[in-house]
Amino acid sequence: MQVSKCVHSDCYIVKAVARHAILHGHMTSPLGRSALHCGLRFKFNIGRLLDPRFDYCNLVWNNYLCNVSAELLANVSVLKDFLLFRDKPELCSDIFNTDDITCFITVLCSGRSTKSFCLLDLFLFLFCVCICVLFTCTLCTI
Repeated sequence: MQVSKCVHSDCYIVKAVARHAILHGHMTSPLGRSALHCGLRFKFNIGRLLDPRFDYCNLVWNNYLCNVSAELLANVSVLKDFLLFRDKPELCSDIFNTDDITCFITVLCSGRSTKSFCLLDLFLFLFCVCICVLFTCTLCTI
């Protein structure tokens, strides 16, 4: 985090300006605004940034863990697969074309379709992916 690096800088001027921005110049300084924004977003007192033992990485990770859901992780996993198929169409060219994959990605990201399609197509696609994965895993164990 840039704010923390400035506050704990070896240069006295940088350290003094950063401390002033955090303690007094919240809205008059880009550094102060950044610190204030982080404090509001991750719910901590920005004065803690002055403490050299303050672990902002742990704070961000804990915030992530509190806000992520199983549904979101599942959507991300499916999205990664769709992006792989979009970038390597030869993996599924006999099942769906590029427009279908793009449409599935759009629906997954926004919940809206750019063209009309049946949700059954999406489920069929996911079923085919699961079958391919299971078939590949079975071949690996033989």
